[in-house]
Amino acid sequence: GFLYTTRVVYTDSEHTSALFARLLRPFGITGALPPASLRVETTERQRVRDFLAGAGVEAERFPVVVVHLGIGMNFYRMPLKRWEPGNFATVADGLIERHGAAVVFTGQGREERALIAEAQRRMRHPAIDACDRFAVTELAALVEQCHFVVTNDTSVMHLAALMDTPVVALFGPTAPLHYGPRGHHNLVFYRDLYCSPCLTNYNLKVSRCLDPVCMRGIRPEEVLTAITERYLGETALYRDWLRGRAERAASAA
Repeated sequence: GFLYTTRVVYTDSEHTSALFARLLRPFGITGALPPASLRVETTERQRVRDFLAGAGVEAERFPVVVVHLGIGMNFYRMPLKRWEPGNFATVADGLIERHGAAVVFTGQGREERALIAEAQRRMRHPAIDACDRFAVTELAALVEQCHFVVTNDTSVMHLAALMDTPVVALFGPTAPLHYGPRGHHNLVFYRDLYCSPCLTNYNLKVSRCLDPVCMRGIRPEEVLTAITERYLGETALYRDWLRGRAERAASAA
């Protein structure tokens, strides 16, 4: 804009956090942004433990999985970034049947309540509905105490990364290189089609797409297989680390 005095180079080949770090360079501050943190109170962690216990989830249950179906809408109110509730239902059922998972759905507001209700209708097994139950820091405590989060590209994905909880992230019209979760041991699904990404800063994140084939191309079975191989199978690379991480989080503060 004409009111600015210094131009900062924009690129779509770096993570957004690196772009924000560039804004500091004119002041002589270089390097990556320091790790972010969020303070979670002991009472908030305890409220989550009480909620899970009340839902029948024992402290030693493995795995406990948070599933978030919601997204932020684009300009045309098209749910381009949203994986279908039926897909989430298939993954949730698979986690319960194959690994004895406790599945917790999270969300906020009428629209996400409806998405959760649809997913639960399609499931063969019961799941826990935590929609509208928690404030942001309590949701952070829930994410911290679970073993991993399955989510679209939305705020809960970044909240999980902030709490160092592994994320299974589903990307389509946005690029994970630019907006993907930070942190450790994440799983990211992205088809990288000829038309992707179609929500960018070059078009003000406005897309006229009416058929997000990029999201439809991600199959529930491939997500389940990848989760098993990475986190939950007997020979999974991060199984022991995952169990230990959640136990440490549960005993925090």
